[in-house]
Amino acid sequence: MRRLSFLAVVAGLLVLSLAAVAQAQMRPQVGCEPKGCWPVYSYRDVDTDVAAAQYLLLYHGAQNLTPNNGYFGTQTRAAVQKFQSVEGLKVTGVIDGATWQKLIKPLRYGARNQAVRALQYELANQYGYNLPVTGYYGDQTRADVKDFQKKHGLAVTGNTDAATWQAIISTR
Repeated sequence: MRRLSFLAVVAGLLVLSLAAVAQAQMRPQVGCEPKGCWPVYSYRDVDTDVAAAQYLLLYHGAQNLTPNNGYFGTQTRAAVQKFQSVEGLKVTGVIDGATWQKLIKPLRYGARNQAVRALQYELANQYGYNLPVTGYYGDQTRADVKDFQKKHGLAVTGNTDAATWQAIISTR
């Protein structure tokens, strides 16, 4: 019985270790100074940030892209490459710090677009806010952004500026 308990504990620790390694490999942090860290995503990654990036790509005019599945497939890679080319970035098909900084856009109360959907998707699916993904930056979105800003030591404005976006995308 002790041997089984010991083996169960060892197996559990192994699973946790492998999960931590897989997570670290999927979300390397780059560009930490002076502007802070941004996660890097590439082909075949799956994450809520990828879904948010898909919404942001749609905001910037991407077509033939299915948002909110969080899977970085061929459609997402092609959309990232096109976006990078249009924005004068190195075309890699990888969402890195430079790409994130061009993807994000300031948002405020009253906005209605795909970038708002990206924000709402992150707040609901990564941070647990009871926020529908409607694309409209109304009272509930503003209140949830203020709550997020307060919890993360940001200026509490209710607007989603670059610092708020970075905390949303980079913090876990």
